[in-house]
Amino acid sequence: MLDLTADRFDRVDFTEATVLFEPSWILPETVEFQVWGLTLLACPDDPAWPSVPAPADAAVAGDLYVAGLAILRFAMVRGGRFEASLYDPDCPGEFARSCRGNTITLTRSWREDQTKGALARYCMDCGLAWPQAACHLELYASGPVSLELPPEQYISVGEYVRNPARYHWRPESGHKE
Repeated sequence: MLDLTADRFDRVDFTEATVLFEPSWILPETVEFQVWGLTLLACPDDPAWPSVPAPADAAVAGDLYVAGLAILRFAMVRGGRFEASLYDPDCPGEFARSCRGNTITLTRSWREDQTKGALARYCMDCGLAWPQAACHLELYASGPVSLELPPEQYISVGEYVRNPARYHWRPESGHKE
């Protein structure tokens, strides 16, 4: 389990990640969801950053891609915002458009009036598993944030870049092959 509270959250990159997040009408105090394909950024000069077992293919220590489902937990959540720009199911990689040509974006916010003060702001820009969308998620919390990693499902970012089709999220099957 990794502690991602406060500044440590910046040591995880969600650019290639897909989240399995279902926005509810009421945001619970503890928010938990699965995420596939996040990147753990190397922090060799920081002894406070927990060590993660390096994969066998990582000849040099560096950033690690998590080719599996991790669980991300936020405690004492006070508010947030969710935006999902839907992809067109008939045109892979293209956004769905309204009759006026605007990108169709679903939004939801929770208790934004309570997000002021001594709260940490956690932002993720990533993919959404369903509906398939580009997602922006912001959560404001005063409690700890933790990441539970799947055992031994790390690869070097170099290996991911060489063969992304082998490791990325596959929406048609719900997991990688």
